[in-house]
Amino acid sequence: MANQKGVAMSEALLIDNASPMLAGLKTGNLFACPAEDVQSLRESLRSLNRVLVPRGVRILPVRYLEERVLIYLYRPARLRKDLANGTAKEILPPAVTPLRTPSAVWSN
Repeated sequence: MANQKGVAMSEALLIDNASPMLAGLKTGNLFACPAEDVQSLRESLRSLNRVLVPRGVRILPVRYLEERVLIYLYRPARLRKDLANGTAKEILPPAVTPLRTPSAVWSN
């Protein structure tokens, strides 16, 4: 998955930034990573998703900045459960609920 410097997503970068989520302690992790070559990063994310999705984990780019990208690594099933919580429904606007979000983001 390329080098850790930032041409593409590395496994070490995932471990450094998202180990609590990977260990099952959190639903997801947001973190920034270098994106010097956006096309390589997208290919890396696709490749990672081919490995992660069957394990119930997904990785998505949230926002592209100049030379960085904000990444969200999460467990869709756990996120659905968290958002179904009564407190979450009370504090989040309706547009954030899974019923109003593209199914591809919420599916395993």
